[in-house]
Amino acid sequence: MALTLQTAIKGAGSSTAIIIPSKPNPLTVTYNDLIKETASFQQKLAAIGITKGAPVSIATVNSYEFIISFLAASWQRGIAAPLNPAYKQDEFEFYIEDVKSAIVLVPRGAYQSNAPAVKAAKKFNAAIAETYWDASKKEVALDVKELGQLQGKPKEQILKPEPSDVALVLHTSGTTSRPKVVPLTHANLTRTMSNIQKTYELTDKDRTMLVMPLFHVHGLLCGLLAPFLSGGSMIVPTKFSAGEFWQDFAAHKANWYTAVPTIHQILLKNPTPNPLPAIRFIRSCSSPLSPTVFHNLEKTYKAPVLEAYAMTEAAHQMTSNPLPPAKRKPGTVGLGQGVEIKILDDQGNELAQGTEGEISIKGEN
Repeated sequence: MALTLQTAIKGAGSSTAIIIPSKPNPLTVTYNDLIKETASFQQKLAAIGITKGAPVSIATVNSYEFIISFLAASWQRGIAAPLNPAYKQDEFEFYIEDVKSAIVLVPRGAYQSNAPAVKAAKKFNAAIAETYWDASKKEVALDVKELGQLQGKPKEQILKPEPSDVALVLHTSGTTSRPKVVPLTHANLTRTMSNIQKTYELTDKDRTMLVMPLFHVHGLLCGLLAPFLSGGSMIVPTKFSAGEFWQDFAAHKANWYTAVPTIHQILLKNPTPNPLPAIRFIRSCSSPLSPTVFHNLEKTYKAPVLEAYAMTEAAHQMTSNPLPPAKRKPGTVGLGQGVEIKILDDQGNELAQGTEGEISIKGEN
């Protein structure tokens, strides 16, 4: 039976799901807390008229409020549309208009400062709400500033998502200058979650250090959602900091991370942690990892490095090098993981191994 982002969260109730190390509000969240808070935020979205197919743009940094609003939007059969919070106004305008955002969620204080996302939302009459962790009430707040196009909408019932519902919409550069919309269903996302979980044998004993932005599939699928399926946990700083990475990694007992080659290189240029934490594996994705960096990572951190290949249209992961004792090859992206891969010529004919051609991928993701 196909899963949804509601039924794919498999962690045990009292076990840790999320650790927010950032001041001033460090936070440890159990799976019970996560489910309860997501359901509460879903009710808040329903109360202002968010329903099936309503795009919910999220323009916040990596945070508990991002995670809750993302999950709640998908549970309510809405479409989560994460945006880079550092976009300029014209960029926000493009994406908000392109997905026809019903509401734009922004950080606390953004409305008063008339931040670029707020200006863009006003231009297209999207509702505007600030979302943040309210430490006094111990809840993720939804502070609606303008209802925009939701004005007069009736309160919605609490909905239950279907596997075929679009849960997420992102943009990819594609082959043209205009970014293309990529809609991904609950079934697409949960299949990738399962593929990742199986590839890296993730369990409830695993904890990752999430440093990739959640407005991209890399961070969203591998760093956030796949651990939920395995009942594992994650440490979620607001952004990558080379100076704090290993401190948080060790203090909160992470045992793996996934990142782009640039981040791996930055970490290698910084002091090696002493003592060295026990790292089960290091994953690299989103751009090619040079064999030199591959070997330096393995030598420095005493952990296997697993390079993967992914794209937005495939809900992230398609191939990966396997865990030991299976063979991993530097300079390659490994084997298909839960997908069928062929190399084709221009006429769609399959080519022999070792021949260069077009990569063709088939799978439920």
